[in-house]
Amino acid sequence: MKKEPESKAVFLPAELYGRVEERVKATGFGSVDEYVMFVLEEVLKEEEEEERALKKTRATNVQCPIRLLLSGGSFHQNIAGKAIIMIGYIMKQGAETRC
Repeated sequence: MKKEPESKAVFLPAELYGRVEERVKATGFGSVDEYVMFVLEEVLKEEEEEERALKKTRATNVQCPIRLLLSGGSFHQNIAGKAIIMIGYIMKQGAETRC
């Protein structure tokens, strides 16, 4: 026998619930609960995808200036060494560096 996943209650203002009920009727979902679960899952999925893309972009943007500095002479390589130390701080703070 398949066990139902644990559920938690979420309360909506009556006006919003009424709007969702109208949407349910128009879309063919079986219930307000079913519609709300679908919408929340879609929103969360989009946010998680955006977060993954942003993290990947941040890593790439921070690495780019270092590659440019390392390709130069010893002066540039010295600066690159200092920049590497700063990268830890930048990544820790969540700051974005552009190429």
